[in-house]
Amino acid sequence: METETTKTTIVLSAKKLVKILLVEDDEIDKLLVERVLAKNHPHIEFAADSAGSLSQAAEYLNRGQYGVVLLDLMLPDSQGIETVRRVKGNSPDVPIVVLTGLDDEEAGISAIKAGAMDYLVKGRVLDDVLVRTIQYAIERARLQQALRKAHSELEIKVEDRTRDLSEMIDLLKKEIMNRREVEEQLQAAMEIKSQFVSMVSHELRTPLTALKEGIRLLAQEKTGKLNDEQKEFLDLAKRNVDRLARLINDVLSFQKLEAGKMDFDFHEKDINTIVKDVYRTMVPVVKRKGLDFVLKMEDNLPKVKLDSDKIVQVLTNMVSNAVNFTERGSITLATCKRENVIQISISDTGCGIRKEDLPRVFHEFEQLARGGNRKTGGSGLGLAISKTIIDQHRGNICVESEPGRGTTFYFVLPIRERRTKDRD
Repeated sequence: METETTKTTIVLSAKKLVKILLVEDDEIDKLLVERVLAKNHPHIEFAADSAGSLSQAAEYLNRGQYGVVLLDLMLPDSQGIETVRRVKGNSPDVPIVVLTGLDDEEAGISAIKAGAMDYLVKGRVLDDVLVRTIQYAIERARLQQALRKAHSELEIKVEDRTRDLSEMIDLLKKEIMNRREVEEQLQAAMEIKSQFVSMVSHELRTPLTALKEGIRLLAQEKTGKLNDEQKEFLDLAKRNVDRLARLINDVLSFQKLEAGKMDFDFHEKDINTIVKDVYRTMVPVVKRKGLDFVLKMEDNLPKVKLDSDKIVQVLTNMVSNAVNFTERGSITLATCKRENVIQISISDTGCGIRKEDLPRVFHEFEQLARGGNRKTGGSGLGLAISKTIIDQHRGNICVESEPGRGTTFYFVLPIRERRTKDRD
């Protein structure tokens, strides 16, 4: 085996130049790869340095920047998967494509788990396959770096904005306590908070959009095939990005409601039709948890003047809460007439809410640990938003619960009396 370092520079034409480090101790295998790289490839040309051992490769990596490392697993001073780990430890941002003489898919998968982008079996390396693999490895590395950068920037922004918000709230509380005109100062504080929340939420959406698009491209295998482990990590990332998007939307909705800037579109509607639509939408969510979903609707209910989309938002939020806090049993969605109001209720057989916590259920940014259990992830705004929406409908929203025996949320909407309609 050859241990002496050799260097070959391949210059084609004015195309995109990619610098390659070929780590290979077998002279024949090295020449075969260099021959492929030296050919005239559309849109790309290669400049290749060659090293016959891992120590020599480390010297090259320390001296210069490379687009890709083509790495043999069996070197004079390093053997097997440990070779990948050592190169990755020396240059974590440089994508690695493993060239293995082992016709063993398990060895290739192990190399990818150790940090390689891809692998090729010697003797099967076709010209276009090698070039395409190099291009895919570079693109995947670029996307990974972009995702890491976007994630890092997002975390910094969230931390900065959270810290600023906390400091502002503390300052406002102290100022309000020292002033006589409490109502005027409170109004100013609410306006500042509204503008700040709006600014933070909109600024978060820009990096979030980049994250979602990057994840979508990777998940659709636009940049190359993914293995099961990579798909699992992408799915985890997607769920967390979607959750963050829901939190931001909650904050924006609450800010609009609190500032009186959310528009309502009131029309007389059949509440049973709306409830039935929500039931059909939420059936898969409830069934996935292994719960029974019961629908009870009183027939021939009078129409109610309401905003359909906002009532759907309230119902969806309440059913989702019931699913989150119910491990077994059922959820019941029901409608009925009570004197001059229509009542809609959502009951579950979950862990319930402690009596001392009931007065705080509809407070903003409150997350109660039901029945002594841990809190579920969320903004703590869902029920506060629901209460504000029902208030805008001139209705009332209430909760009844007992730890260990379940919870019932219900709200009532006023029925327009005939004499009122005649006057209109």
